[in-house]
Amino acid sequence: MAQVSLDALATTTLPKPVAVLSGLEVVKPDGKVTDRRLPPTLPLGSHFFLEDIEPGKSYLSKQTLVVGRELLLEIGGYDETFTSRVHTEMFLRLNPVCSILGLPTVTYQLTAHEGARISRNPALRQVNFERLVNKHESLFKLHPQTFANFLCDHAAMSFELGQPKAGIFSFLRALQLDFKPTLARIKSQFKYTLGKYTKQVLREAFNSD
Repeated sequence: MAQVSLDALATTTLPKPVAVLSGLEVVKPDGKVTDRRLPPTLPLGSHFFLEDIEPGKSYLSKQTLVVGRELLLEIGGYDETFTSRVHTEMFLRLNPVCSILGLPTVTYQLTAHEGARISRNPALRQVNFERLVNKHESLFKLHPQTFANFLCDHAAMSFELGQPKAGIFSFLRALQLDFKPTLARIKSQFKYTLGKYTKQVLREAFNSD
């Protein structure tokens, strides 16, 4: 991974300084590939993950980052107050002062597992989400549609993790930013949630007979 990135750095024409991301494959424990993520290229001054990117590209290969040590220290490194969304937060500080070169080459395999994850811990997830939004509120406001979609994604996961109050609150915030698409997401979410709980009630009723 490092050598591929270093070779690309030697020939890039992007505004310096430049960091590199490469492709990532998600694999099951049996070795089956379930997802392939190729990163976008973003010039210096962009706002990582808030920018629109071309179809087929993904922001979810942050683990492949190759960046100069001095620059990473200069921006403050990773914020240790976060217990999740650590990479996302750091990239929102890195990209404004550093170009991101995305390579279409897979250099990293991420093993998917069924165990507990910090990112799915309900309490920590809400804390880190709010911390991220509050810390970078000025950047989020520059991209209202992406921010609204981010809030909707968080709302959907909140419902899935049994936190409907947090989910509703996030949907309400998103409505203020991008009304029509958010309303469509809300209708879809409640249709899914209603169907899910209806199935659960019917299953319990049949099992009790």
